[in-house]
Amino acid sequence: MSIRANLKIIDAWCEDVKLAESQPVILYHHCDGYPEWTGPHLEAMLEQCRRVLKENNVDYWWDSERISALLVALSAGNLLPDRSLGAFAVPTWQPSAGIHEDIDYLWEIRLGKEQEATIACYKVTGFLDNGEPELQRVDWQAAVHRDQANISKAAKP
Repeated sequence: MSIRANLKIIDAWCEDVKLAESQPVILYHHCDGYPEWTGPHLEAMLEQCRRVLKENNVDYWWDSERISALLVALSAGNLLPDRSLGAFAVPTWQPSAGIHEDIDYLWEIRLGKEQEATIACYKVTGFLDNGEPELQRVDWQAAVHRDQANISKAAKP
């Protein structure tokens, strides 16, 4: 079964953070939304975004609209270093009109000044009557460390 996820990208650097939080860019990922994979994947993709912006002399384009566009392009493999299409020519992260009701996780990237970014993960435990998801914060970095420890244990003879 696929572990679906949404990603909210928020301009936390702007003067009116409440407005930014109410108008995030939202992306959807149909599979592999679990913390052990998605957290490191998002970190790597954000690093690629930084590299692309720097290579094109537009470091100051650190905002939710441009970063989300780069994430979509990167997820299609369109911006890999060798300029190949990668595994998929269709993006695995897609723009979304809202939060999907079939997601298991909601991810959030808060973009800060100077190309800072904070990644948070929430397990979706249900949906309220108004359509908002009920969320439980997940320590995705601890989940990654547990997963790596389990792999190390399994690899030992």
